[in-house]
Amino acid sequence: MRVGITTSADRLERVSEPFLRAGLDPVLLPCVRIEPMPPAALAGARRSVGEAAVLLLGSVRALDVLWPEGQPPPVPVIAVGGATAAAVRERGGSVEFTGSGGLHEVADEADLDGRAVVFPHSAGTDRSALHRIAQRASSLSAPVVYAAVPLPPDDGEVDAVAFGSPSAVRGWLMARNLEHTLVGAIGATTTGYLESRGVRVDCISPRPDFDALAAAMATQLEVVA
Repeated sequence: MRVGITTSADRLERVSEPFLRAGLDPVLLPCVRIEPMPPAALAGARRSVGEAAVLLLGSVRALDVLWPEGQPPPVPVIAVGGATAAAVRERGGSVEFTGSGGLHEVADEADLDGRAVVFPHSAGTDRSALHRIAQRASSLSAPVVYAAVPLPPDDGEVDAVAFGSPSAVRGWLMARNLEHTLVGAIGATTTGYLESRGVRVDCISPRPDFDALAAAMATQLEVVA
């Protein structure tokens, strides 16, 4: 079964691997381009992390943008998803909490009370989750460190599509529809955006990472094959 992989071009190979392991045929159809903020803004974000009690990371992307070649500073990390936690550990960082249900779960369940939190994130991050984090933390610095710009995909033929963000959905819908295509989403935010555009989501990842989404989509495609 052919599954469209819609993440940005720089991550296509990495994201394709769990789909190959699940016995699927990934078709590379990037629907987003990542644009980091200017160097001065990134330098300011790094300084704020050094002054914080805890670093909240919602994705591997923020880690790649801020520390592309080195390890993050020695600040405890709260990670959204196992993939983000694993990337932090691979670079020598310390993870104190790994959320399995997205940013809203982390906002409610992680140890944020009375702590200075830094959350470098993408433009368009859910404002309600940011508000909840700010309510619990003693202070919140939430610098935007990159933007995900939607891109229309090529016309490769697929049986299913895997979406990891609302931006990828926007890119896809610039050029194609999702009729007669099984749709997989990595979490609640992406699922909600798809549904707001009138798209039925057939498969939702139980965790916010592509390994879980690939396994779930493989199971679903076996059912419909």
